[in-house]
Amino acid sequence: GKMNNRNKLKEQLNELMHEIIFSNKEIIKDKKQLKFIKLCEQDITIISMISNEDKLTAKEISENLKIPKTTIVSAVKRLADRGYVLQIRNDVDKRENILKLSDKGKMIDREHLEYEDKLLEFLISKWTKEQQEQLYILIKNRRK
Repeated sequence: GKMNNRNKLKEQLNELMHEIIFSNKEIIKDKKQLKFIKLCEQDITIISMISNEDKLTAKEISENLKIPKTTIVSAVKRLADRGYVLQIRNDVDKRENILKLSDKGKMIDREHLEYEDKLLEFLISKWTKEQQEQLYILIKNRRK
């Protein structure tokens, strides 16, 4: 019945999840020392947002992530102290700093993107072109 199918789907999703975790470990082992691993998810998200956006502020990051501004401000300060992010005084609004990535920050961002791409390529390679298209539609419509 319906419940049985649901359990089968859970089993399949569980297998997929473990495959992702396993291939993740393999990729990480493969790369000698991935520097971005030392950063938490939130830090990597902030770095990638700064990389994708010109003239981004802590306020905009906090609005975008729906995380209190104080949390983002201290995360940004920590990233700046560690040399990943540059805080540039905003001429328009003196209270707000514009955030840019340092060379070290850009390197982390590049490294993280390469790693993600490798993991996704590995996963996608397990499906045929038709399956990839079906999966794309399924995932795209999951919230509808």
